[in-house]
Amino acid sequence: MKQPIKLITTLKEKEYYNLPKRLKKISLNLGIISALELKSAYYKSTAVIFPSLLESFSITPIEAMFCKKPLIASDRDFIREFCMKIPYYFNPVRSKSITCAIIKCLMDLKKNSARLNKGRKISEKYNNSLVRTKKYISIINE
Repeated sequence: MKQPIKLITTLKEKEYYNLPKRLKKISLNLGIISALELKSAYYKSTAVIFPSLLESFSITPIEAMFCKKPLIASDRDFIREFCMKIPYYFNPVRSKSITCAIIKCLMDLKKNSARLNKGRKISEKYNNSLVRTKKYISIINE
């Protein structure tokens, strides 16, 4: 028996409430969670979907690669710049494109090892949250 897909979100209650009912039927919202809980959620997940439309940078793709999780991401220049060929890219305004990327990722799960290892190496070039926080504090204190 195939296991149904369950999307895990970390949205504020109001944001989750405003999602379409068909999306809520296949999702579970954890709400706003701590960094430790987030790391645990990554490790328990099969893959990470990053449907960005507006960001110019986000740590989410780097965290997914660090946790060696397949990344399904919007085809945006900033993601390609630091994730290169690791993600399964999709057009975030075309549902068929998103569906195809998810299916491709799920079909590749058993043969993803090399891709995940490359992603981990890329992610290690970036600082973790503790190092980033210390750098921010040092900039503020200057």
